[in-house]
Amino acid sequence: TLLITDPDNQTINATVTIQNGVNRGDFTVASRAGWSRVVNGNDFVYTRSFTGANVGSLVQVGIRALVFQPRQNAITPNTTEKTLFTVTVNDGFQDVSNAGEISAVTTSVNDAPVLGGITTSTSINDKQTATPFSGVTISDADNPPQTQTVKVVLDNAAKGTLSNLGGFVHSPAGTYTFTGTAAAAQTAIRGLHFIPTENRKPHGQTENTTFTVKVNDGFICVSNGNTVVRTTSVNDKPNPVANKTYNMLVNANAAHTSLSVAASIGLLAGATD
Repeated sequence: TLLITDPDNQTINATVTIQNGVNRGDFTVASRAGWSRVVNGNDFVYTRSFTGANVGSLVQVGIRALVFQPRQNAITPNTTEKTLFTVTVNDGFQDVSNAGEISAVTTSVNDAPVLGGITTSTSINDKQTATPFSGVTISDADNPPQTQTVKVVLDNAAKGTLSNLGGFVHSPAGTYTFTGTAAAAQTAIRGLHFIPTENRKPHGQTENTTFTVKVNDGFICVSNGNTVVRTTSVNDKPNPVANKTYNMLVNANAAHTSLSVAASIGLLAGATD
């Protein structure tokens, strides 16, 4: 606890320096009211004059009221750093500075990754593809950038696959995983294409595929399961058997000649739909 005494009725000039404040932090706006600040290199230097009876107590109250706010996400989560302060007071005759160390130790806490931009519903037919994650945003305030593990999971792997993986790895079936920074993960997930499995339903019927997106920074996992692609099965054209040749002996004296083809080898034998 800082203690300053001076029973005289005079003026004391106080100086409080935050060493490397540019990188470590600053006093809150409210607490530094009445103080003047200059930047000296990387240091923040605050000065203020106090006048009155028992002026030492006034200086003490003014300095004790300063509230230090560390710079957020300046260091790796769950690590610490020490910020040093220097206090000097002058009553017009001499400077007096703190003899012991004045410091604040800051522990950086982890910020959860932020997942946004989810498209909740996309409609296609089973001959088309969709880009259901084209607007997804992934961010993390921590510094330096953390490694994120991003997973995209289909509710049923048989309903389709993702293509244009851009670094995503497909394993196991229906699960796609990307590892990298939040910025890289955002770019990769936006490029994913969903290819539905054709003809899973009778034509005209629909099927919903639900995707769950998970983002894990190694400390906290956030997820969203609201992405749905609705696929409508469309009719396929029949596929007749092609390139069959049939020979027929024609009787020139006959009134007419008929061609009979057994169903098993006929024009549409083997045709599918």
